[in-house]
Amino acid sequence: MSLTIDALKSELISRLGEASCHVDILSSDLQPDLLDNEDVVRCLTALARRGPNTVIRIIVTDPKPIMERGHALWRLAKRLTTAISVRVLREHPEWNGQTSVTVDSDWAAMVATDGKTCTSVDTRPLVQTQRETFDRLWRAGIASPELKQF
Repeated sequence: MSLTIDALKSELISRLGEASCHVDILSSDLQPDLLDNEDVVRCLTALARRGPNTVIRIIVTDPKPIMERGHALWRLAKRLTTAISVRVLREHPEWNGQTSVTVDSDWAAMVATDGKTCTSVDTRPLVQTQRETFDRLWRAGIASPELKQF
């Protein structure tokens, strides 16, 4: 279903609030219009605190501009390094810079690289395809040196 970024943000917050254990975020710049807000942070914080089986994974292309901007989700990842894993992936043939968020195995959202074309998917086969693509990209990425613990 095609949506505006504001409608997608509202649906994302609702889905994150209902998440049971798994969220994957793929975004070159952590899509500020969608992900840089306190409601997303609040939902992900609650999910991270639910238990040891919670998995929150994030892939970005370059963390430095995100850090410099003071992105709310990046600040959360710095605080919850045991609950949130971040990898860096500069480029990959399966990723053209679009943003996607997958919640459990039930829902996925995509924002095209233009930042204007937004879709949401709630059919399991399509969500599973999105998750499998994320898994391949995850394996190709490297751990973010900016979040390593000393």
